[in-house]
Amino acid sequence: MHFCMTGQYTPKSLNSIMENPKTNRYEAAKNLIEAAGADP
Repeated sequence: MHFCMTGQYTPKSLNSIMENPKTNRYEAAKNLIEAAGADP
């Protein structure tokens, strides 16, 4: 079974990314997906 996950950045998160553009969003998304019990 396959699922599609989407997300949106909040204004606070966009400001944080702009302040630190080298932020690794992949790792944050991967941790969220794994916490939900799925393989990224």
